[in-house]
Amino acid sequence: MLRSSYTYFGLALLVAASVFFVNLGQARLWDRDEPRNAGCAREMLERHDWVVPVFNGELRDHKPVLLYWFMMLAYSVFGVNEFAARFFSAFFGLGTIAITYDLGRRAFRPEVGFWAAFMLATCMMFPVAARAATPDSVLIFFSTAALWLYIRASVLPPATTDAGRPATALVMASYAAMGLAVLAKGPIGFLLPAGIIGLYHMVEDPLRPGDGLPRIARWLAGIREFLHPARILAAVRRMGLFPGLVVTLAVAMPWYVWVGIRTNGEWLRGFFLTHNVGRFLHPMEDHSGPIFYYLLVLFACFFPWALFLISALTQAIKIVRRAEQGARVLTFLLIWGGVYIGFFSLAGTKLPNYITPALPAFALVTAWWLDSWSRQPQSNHWSPYVVAWILIACGLVVSGAIPVAAHIFLPGEEILGILGLIWVAGGVACLLALRRRHRMGFAVALATAAWVFVVGVFGVAAVRVSRHQQFDYLARILRELQTSSQDPLTVAAYDSLEPSWVFYLGRPIQFLPASQGPEVINEMARRGDFCLLLTRKRYEQLREKLGSDLTPIAGIPYFLKKREEVLLLGTRKLLAKLNRPGSGAASDFTVEAARSGATEYRR
Repeated sequence: MLRSSYTYFGLALLVAASVFFVNLGQARLWDRDEPRNAGCAREMLERHDWVVPVFNGELRDHKPVLLYWFMMLAYSVFGVNEFAARFFSAFFGLGTIAITYDLGRRAFRPEVGFWAAFMLATCMMFPVAARAATPDSVLIFFSTAALWLYIRASVLPPATTDAGRPATALVMASYAAMGLAVLAKGPIGFLLPAGIIGLYHMVEDPLRPGDGLPRIARWLAGIREFLHPARILAAVRRMGLFPGLVVTLAVAMPWYVWVGIRTNGEWLRGFFLTHNVGRFLHPMEDHSGPIFYYLLVLFACFFPWALFLISALTQAIKIVRRAEQGARVLTFLLIWGGVYIGFFSLAGTKLPNYITPALPAFALVTAWWLDSWSRQPQSNHWSPYVVAWILIACGLVVSGAIPVAAHIFLPGEEILGILGLIWVAGGVACLLALRRRHRMGFAVALATAAWVFVVGVFGVAAVRVSRHQQFDYLARILRELQTSSQDPLTVAAYDSLEPSWVFYLGRPIQFLPASQGPEVINEMARRGDFCLLLTRKRYEQLREKLGSDLTPIAGIPYFLKKREEVLLLGTRKLLAKLNRPGSGAASDFTVEAARSGATEYRR
């Protein structure tokens, strides 16, 4: 058994590493969060400032500092590049896989741990977090670690000391992990794990509403008993909330106090009031949805394994109600997933990645069900057949939809429709295995298709798609212009400014809103060496009002925006300096070429 545990653990890590690390640094950073986070860490490193987050020369109050610290460490080792920006996301993704495996092994069987880890690594949303330069992977790891430590302390047998209280060291370690989660993404790093633990202890005690009452009266009595202050206080005491809160604050509070002092409270106001309270109460950046939004999102995030969720959750609820073996752990896992889905369903701002910390719980419940089903050949269940046909249907849709979308937005990438054939082949293999009554063959066929698909999407297709982001061409020209100019070069963007432009240029870009008009642009051009980024559409609107000194230098397609371009304008005197003999700059263009380009754009 010990040897098989190590084998399962090693195989789970190997599968996850292939999903998370293959071509991790080959794709360019995706707008908008990745370049903002990566650029913020670089600016902090350049300023030798480990306290105040800054991006594009402005205070960045969107997220706390933990991710930036890890990125700065990676930059120091690997240099400032895409791989370094994403390295610790993949690293902590592997950590979450390891925790998920261990929890499944301890609570059920090594096979359950393996399947849960495999499901988590090959679903559609978790690899996004593990391959992106965002705080999600760090938050998921420390939130999962906190719950894993607490489950070991108070849920799994032997769970308590002789006094009936949880193992203190593990519980305090759990709250310390919550403190790191708070440093990763804010209060939800404590509120939701602590809420899960508290709700578990409240549910753990049986209700006694009175058997002689009518059903409705019995329900009302049960609700009153469940919310009784004595029950709540008992849960607070059993979870060690107050000493745990002290530990959490000891880990997280010093930096929050420090950044508050350094910014005169500006960072704290922006982060807590705007990006926490504001996002919960009101939709921000058009990210809204109905109350059932996350029930639909969960299906997409946990695909293809979400196809088993209804069966798995139904069976888990039956086990919990009957108080059979494994009921305590299943109760905790159901509460874990339910709290995240319920909390963010009530929030005004809704994004798919918000519920990713719940995916380990859903993976464990689904793996428990799949393992039980595969070991009961006498039972018959309809869901595997439905899963196989759904895979075939989804594969056919993907094979047809991707070439159409690529023809519109990514010409030349129509071949990526071949990814859909992976699901078609997987679904056919699943049907053949079911026809032969080979249940493990069904599971292996589905797992193979899921693994090949996510590696193909994130390790191959994402790289091909990212090549259509061509701003690095303009960035090279801008750096060349900056090198040739003895005076400070001002770079501005009119009406549109993507964070990736700032990251790949490696310096701040001044943003000019459309309300300022061409007069501001002409004034900046008269002051000194000046370059302007704007869309071709805006240039066509402004070209008659722009000063004659500004001329187009180059243009690139605007990523994923049909028939739109990003143009680079510069002053002629700057181009003259660039092409002056002895300037030391190797230019790919001349003033004459720029003038001919201007003629082309002015037609």
